[in-house]
Amino acid sequence: MPSRSRFFIALLVALALHALILSGVYFMREAPPPRRQAMTLELIATPAPPARQRAEALAPKGPPAPPKPKAPNKGVSIKVPRPSSGQPPSPSASLEPPSEIKRPVLSRGLLSQQIAEVTAGITRDKTRDFNQKKIVYTSAVRAHQPVVAAYEAAWHEKVERVGNLNFPEAARKEKLSGVLVMAVGIRPDGSLYSAQVQTSSGHEVLDQAAREIVRMAAPFAPLPPDILSEVDILVITRTWRFDGQDHLETRGAE
Repeated sequence: MPSRSRFFIALLVALALHALILSGVYFMREAPPPRRQAMTLELIATPAPPARQRAEALAPKGPPAPPKPKAPNKGVSIKVPRPSSGQPPSPSASLEPPSEIKRPVLSRGLLSQQIAEVTAGITRDKTRDFNQKKIVYTSAVRAHQPVVAAYEAAWHEKVERVGNLNFPEAARKEKLSGVLVMAVGIRPDGSLYSAQVQTSSGHEVLDQAAREIVRMAAPFAPLPPDILSEVDILVITRTWRFDGQDHLETRGAE
């Protein structure tokens, strides 16, 4: 057989094989989907319940029956309260009496201690006030000394006038005489700042009378404006003389 014929035969066989393969692939792709199984419903007849059961099922349901009480255990003892007399308990019997409030007792020693503490506090306040304020004696004013001297002269005239008009009755009756030295502090507005007896007369009546005379004579004239730059409290120290003849005089302390 010539070679050309064999070539054509081989070509035909190859074409046939390719066609067969392609047709198989096509049939595999186009395969119909599987059929769904049909659902079957089977009815089974059951015997009907008796008539009594049907009546109970159709009857309206009432409230549930209460549970049966359990019998008490024989081993447990129950205490029954004793019957009362029938009268309610009185409030006074059930309530406890209120406890008495204990009030602190102020003894003489405690009172003396409190007075001492208050006095010490006042002394501290005065000391602090003295250190903070410019308290100047008339003799220590450097500038405007004539102005201070004129103010002091007017001051002692007023004090002597008030003192002789209000001479202490006890000193008059007992004809007491004595000399004391007292320092009087005056604020810028003329009000009384302090009155301290520096040297006692030896008679408390005269010392107390001098203090009362100063309080009655206050307030005094305001301090001169010229000295306010160096003075907060002006202190006038005078010697007081009670002569026992209803007469009082003051003079500058030596």
